[in-house]
Amino acid sequence: MLKSCRFPLALAALIGLTACVQQEAEITATAGEISSETPAFTQFPDIPTPVGSKILVERTLVLGGGDTWTGQMTMRVPYGPFIMFDFFKQKLPEFGWSEVTSVRAGTSVLTYIRETRIASIQIQAKTMQGSEVMVTVSPRDRKMGLGPRAGGMQPAPQRVPEAQNPPPMRR
Repeated sequence: MLKSCRFPLALAALIGLTACVQQEAEITATAGEISSETPAFTQFPDIPTPVGSKILVERTLVLGGGDTWTGQMTMRVPYGPFIMFDFFKQKLPEFGWSEVTSVRAGTSVLTYIRETRIASIQIQAKTMQGSEVMVTVSPRDRKMGLGPRAGGMQPAPQRVPEAQNPPPMRR
């Protein structure tokens, strides 16, 4: 009798575990993340996104779309910060971006320019696994050059009236 009860109990336990897994996937989908496999990433056609990325909706504010969007997109990626740093350094030029500067550190920062826009990418390691990537894109001030590497010209220095000078720094 005891052996005949094992199969139905095992089947019930398996069904219960399956229900838990499905419920967890539903919670993840509603917890403010959009997967890289969803159409939401098509709003950013000029920024490379690695497979497995998830947009953190509650930490994202974007205006516009296509190649003219501006704002800040935050995503969680399943790769470490060094891999992501190399990913962006390799892929952004393929999307038409030119590097202005980059710093590999605890929080890595990459700055790029493309036509009339500037992109700043910050990469931080997550405590458990992967990284968090914050991409900020804003319009470029045409009056301000970014040096010969980015194709801009430096404006002549202008004298700032005394009343507008910042206070002296403490040393």
